[in-house]
This record gives sequence, structure tokens and C-alpha cells, in this order.
Amino acid sequence: MCSSDLAPVAVALPKGTKVVAVAAGGTSSLAVTASGKVLAWGDNHYGQLGDASTVNSDVPVRVRLPKGARIVAVRASYNYSIALTGGGQVLTWGYNGSGQLGTGFHTASEIPVRVRLPRHTRVAAIATGGYDGLVLTRSGGMLAWGDNKYGQLGNGTFRSSELPVRVRLPRGVRVVAIGGGSQHTLALTSAGRVLAWGYNAFGQLGTGADHGSNVPVPVRLPAGVRITQVSAGGGFSIALTSTGRVLAWGHNEEGQLGDGGTASSRRPVRVRLPAGLVATRLAAGPTTRHSLVIVRD
Repeated sequence: MCSSDLAPVAVALPKGTKVVAVAAGGTSSLAVTASGKVLAWGDNHYGQLGDASTVNSDVPVRVRLPKGARIVAVRASYNYSIALTGGGQVLTWGYNGSGQLGTGFHTASEIPVRVRLPRHTRVAAIATGGYDGLVLTRSGGMLAWGDNKYGQLGNGTFRSSELPVRVRLPRGVRVVAIGGGSQHTLALTSAGRVLAWGYNAFGQLGTGADHGSNVPVPVRLPAGVRITQVSAGGGFSIALTSTGRVLAWGHNEEGQLGDGGTASSRRPVRVRLPAGLVATRLAAGPTTRHSLVIVRD
């Protein structure tokens, strides 16, 4: 019988298991083991646990990976999951109503299936939006697939796609990190700038405007600021500067921007970290309405 806990509890991992990476989805969780396997637990209505069933599990179950697959990264969203193999393949499983599995079809899958990436694509990183998938290539380009109602695929259209399409980055721009929000997307460039596209009702694109965009547009960062990390949440965005400060913009009804208020912002505002602390890492996610930051003295 499942029950909630108000304090951290140990996950019942199989004996001897060493975990090297984790990811949290809307109602399920993932863990990558030192041997490159994936464990999953939680809601499984759409097969997002990847164990060939739709049975929920309150203990970790093994994701049924293709033979020989070794996973190096995982991400999870509302009701589907994505993984990157050591060989550069991208696997997905779970809900597929918007084509977010990237297979060319809308059929859900209870086991990992391969995303149909263009031939010779070399993948550097993966990310999930609310109902879309994202890939950063080693050449600094981006591919996206799935829901595109608000232009979150960044290809200049509002048509959803069951297959990866190329994001229309500005000429000469090289992306080094990506982040998927519930209905918008972020990209960090090699020059330390941030691009955003998709839904913008709360100002999560950080452009100062109230309209969305189906192609990447620059976030209006303060002068002289260089960004080193980005993360996108459920209607908001956060970024880490090279000086250890954190900027945030977008939806703020529950204080997720960390600026001491609850007013949303269409431009980046400074997160009010306690005096003397410097941020080193940050995180949000497409299903979140809060932000996390690792700090040091």
C-alpha cells in the first residue's frame, strides 16, 4: 500500500545497486545504475516505467532496455521517459499522444523504443519538455519532436511532429546546454547567452514581450552577464551566471522565481540567495513549480 512521507526515506533499491544519476517525472522516478541499467518506480498508466506493463510500482523495477544498451543519462516528464545510451542512441517510452516518443507514430510504448534521429546524428545531451523531446548534437545544433502547439519545437511552425525536426537556431550560434519547460524551451549558447522559444503567457521566454515564439529568440539578460547553466520549469526559467548568481523569469505565483515576491516577470530578476552564498548548480524541470540551487560559502 502506498503512502506519502513528509521527510526523506530510502528508496528500496535492489541489494548491491549503486546509483549514478536520477530523474524525477510528474508521477514517476528514474535511476541509472553504475552498470548502465535503469530502474523506475511510481505511476505506470502509460508504460512510463518501461517494464513492459502498465502496473504501478512502489518499489524500483528494471526498465527493459534493448540488449547491450548501456544508459548514461535519463530524463522524465509528465508521463513519458527518455534515455541516452553510451553509443549515442536515444530511447523513449510511455505516453505518445503528441508524438513525444519520436518514433514516427502516436502509439504509446511500455518498453524503450528508439527515436528516429537523422542518420549520422551525434548526440551530446537529452532533455524533455512537457510533451516533447529534445536533443543537443555534438556540433552544437538541436533537434526536437512532439507537441508544438506553442512553437516549442523551434522550427518556425506550430505543427507537432512524431519525428525529430531541426531547431532554427540563429546563424553561427552553437548551443552547449538545453532545458525543456512545460511548454517552452531554453538553449545556452557557447557565448554565454540564452535563447528561448514556445509559450510565453507568464514571460518565461524572458524577452520582455508577452507573445510567444516558434523560433529561438534571445533572453534579455542584464548587460555584461554570462550564463553557465540553464533550466526550465513549469512556466518559468532559471539561469546561473558565471559569478555564481541566479536569475529567474516567468511564472511566480508560488514564489518560484525566488525574488521575495509572487509577481511574475517577463525579464530576468535576481534570485535572493542568502548573503555570502554562491550558487554552483541549479535545477527545475517541466513538471515543477519550484527551483533548487546548490550553493557554497
